[in-house]
Amino acid sequence: MKKGLIHIYTGEGKGKTTASIGLAIRAAGQGLTVLLVQFFKSDKDSSGELNIIRERIPEIEMVRMNERHPLFKKEERPGKIKDSVDETFREAVDKALHGNYDLLIMDEIHIPEAQAGEA
Repeated sequence: MKKGLIHIYTGEGKGKTTASIGLAIRAAGQGLTVLLVQFFKSDKDSSGELNIIRERIPEIEMVRMNERHPLFKKEERPGKIKDSVDETFREAVDKALHGNYDLLIMDEIHIPEAQAGEA
C-alpha cells in the first residue's frame, strides 16, 4: 500500500474548493487518477469546474450530491439533505475502496459534522 498525505482546508469564505480543484488538476496533469466528491453541490446545477472537468479532464471523476446546501435553498429539507449526504458518502467510500484512484478529495465533508454539532 502506498503512503499518502492528508490535506485539510478549513475556514470561512473562499478558497477551500479552489485549492482542492487545483490539487486535482495538478495530479491529473501528472497522469494520476482523482475522485473528487463535492458535498452540498448538486449534480443538477451547472458550474465552471463541473463543466470543464467533465468535458476535458477524464482523469478526474466527479461525484456530487442530489441536494444543495440549505444556505442556497429557499426551503429547509433536513431529512432529504441528511439522506443525500449519507448516500453520497457511501458512494464515495465504495468508489475509493473499489476504484483505482491516486487521490481522493471530499470537498465540504466537514459541513455535515459541523451542522450536526449545532443541532
